[in-house]
Amino acid sequence: MAFLALHGEAGEDGRFQGFLDTLGIAYNGPGVLASAVAMNKIMSKYLFLQCGLQTPPFSLFGKPHPGNSPKASPRAAGFPAL
Repeated sequence: MAFLALHGEAGEDGRFQGFLDTLGIAYNGPGVLASAVAMNKIMSKYLFLQCGLQTPPFSLFGKPHPGNSPKASPRAAGFPAL
């Protein structure tokens, strides 16, 4: 059995768990899917909302993403222009 105490993208996004799964090695902690979703904060937020969990209000900035509205910009949220 592997005791996972990894930190950072490669250690927390499910890739290492997937590697251990392919080798048939048991490990502690969440599996591939839970780890991958937890590292994707936007996907996590949407899943929480879909399950009816209350979350703080949020806006998406940057790259276009499903759910982004034209008003979802740093300026609309009150941040100064760059």
